[in-house]
Amino acid sequence: MTNNVTDCLQNVFSKLLLSDAEYRVHPAELQFYTSMASVLLQLPLTLLVIDFTQLKKDLSGALVVYLLTNGIFFHLQSFTAYSLMKVISPVTHSVANTVKRALLITISIPIFGNAITPLSAVGMVMVVFGVMLYNQSKHCYSPVDNNKQVPSEPLRHSPDSSSDSPS
Repeated sequence: MTNNVTDCLQNVFSKLLLSDAEYRVHPAELQFYTSMASVLLQLPLTLLVIDFTQLKKDLSGALVVYLLTNGIFFHLQSFTAYSLMKVISPVTHSVANTVKRALLITISIPIFGNAITPLSAVGMVMVVFGVMLYNQSKHCYSPVDNNKQVPSEPLRHSPDSSSDSPS
């Protein structure tokens, strides 16, 4: 729950930084600053927690390649998220991110043989139902396009037209 709240707050502030006239930043700049802030916050704790002698034993070429590949894909995913944030609302981004997580969990079930607990099944149903509600509310409450010609009076059948009148 804390993760979802944090993600939503990050989406709102990211949208503000990407679209504000006074403080507008490019998605690449936002990615850089958030990455640097993350490094500065995590580095002290990392240096305290990691057992470097065990790390030397476990570190292999394959592990380094996996970690670098993971880092590259995470960077690309974050940059894509910030680029999308310029065009969509933070709420739409949060909904899409939730769907992405549910999809990853669903894909991991056959690939890794993960078990489905009743709680995770309820969570996935809630995601699908929530996305359906979001799409429905977005469709029902979308702003009216002022460029469309809307008749000022309701359409009425004239009493003269006998072909259109019900029998």
